[in-house]
Amino acid sequence: MISIVIVSFRSTSVLAQCLKALSSELGEGDEVIVIENSQDDNVAELREFAQKNFTLQINRQNLGYSKGCNQGIRMAVNDQVLLLNPDTLPKSGAFEALKNSLKTRVKHGLYAVELVNPDGSRQDYYRRFPSVGALLIMFFVPKRFQSRFHTYRRYTYFSDYLSRESFEQPPGAGLVVPKTARLDEDFFVYGSDLMLCWEYAQTQSR
Repeated sequence: MISIVIVSFRSTSVLAQCLKALSSELGEGDEVIVIENSQDDNVAELREFAQKNFTLQINRQNLGYSKGCNQGIRMAVNDQVLLLNPDTLPKSGAFEALKNSLKTRVKHGLYAVELVNPDGSRQDYYRRFPSVGALLIMFFVPKRFQSRFHTYRRYTYFSDYLSRESFEQPPGAGLVVPKTARLDEDFFVYGSDLMLCWEYAQTQSR
């Protein structure tokens, strides 16, 4: 059994697609907890998913990603919690495979799910800690040319992808954590979240 925590900020349209896909994947004892960090008028559309294994928590203000995750983790009833981005779509059978895999793993670890693009190609978000060379390539070389450099290929497991039993930088779009875990609430975690919140605050203050 697994609890799924999704932190959302005005992402109702993609979140609805995610929840629809999840509804056919949940097994007995699984649950979905959505933490909505806004008073988005469209959030009412999500109430159609409200059922026995679905909880919608609407916050009066944007608590940030870390606080939202911790809020959801505290609400979770299962020992293992999947922190999932609202724009992810699980493939058929994905959660059954995930739960079967977790049964063979050491408990209280942190695990990442496989991320693929709509065309089936893998996303290169499984990364080692970057070297200076990898950072220079990432910021100054067009993305379509980056994999030509050995430094960047090593950084993203490009050449040794199947050997990534452990890695320094797991992708944040789908992380499995124990219920005892807590994120550092001094950080929003993702730069995109910080930018979005900052831009929204600036808009409201005008």
